[in-house]
Amino acid sequence: MLVLSRKPDESIVLTVGNTSFELLVLGYRGDQVRLGFSAPSTVNIVRSELIDRTDSASAIRTQPTEESSDGSQ
Repeated sequence: MLVLSRKPDESIVLTVGNTSFELLVLGYRGDQVRLGFSAPSTVNIVRSELIDRTDSASAIRTQPTEESSDGSQ
């Protein structure tokens, strides 16, 4: 496992084959880290706790949504 430290507004770019996506640290709220992802629509982004609830991670597609006023999506 690679462990990196990032400050708010700093990012990490991951490249797998010909596909790249960016993970951006948006900020911190208490003990939670807020992350933003930029990826092609062909990349599935799934929270790990949801993978156990589905037959396949590919069944879940994330769509960009507007954030609600309390910061939840």
